[in-house]
Amino acid sequence: MRRKIPTEASMPVGESDDAAPASTPVADHDGVRFTIFYEVHGPKVFVIGADVLMRCFGAPSAQADALLNAFRRHEAQIVAAAGRHRTSAGGLTALCEADFEPGAPPAAFSS
Repeated sequence: MRRKIPTEASMPVGESDDAAPASTPVADHDGVRFTIFYEVHGPKVFVIGADVLMRCFGAPSAQADALLNAFRRHEAQIVAAAGRHRTSAGGLTALCEADFEPGAPPAAFSS
């Protein structure tokens, strides 16, 4: 029997898709990938590029250690920006500089 996975539109009023960062972030010279596990929608993989980590969060270089250190220092802010993306499970969502601008609007749906 197939289980229907609720979508935001089908969730009862007041029910949220709580999120919990759960995986160890992985860094390389391109950026940092991390997963957020949503209570309703399941896991979603995000990437924040080296250029964004250097410009927005002060990573001194594109070396994996420098990117990972910048990510960890600003993890709460990065995860909050990722959470503004209304996503379904699967796929990869890239975070960009606009996600971290003051007063940035909620992100559009992506998958």
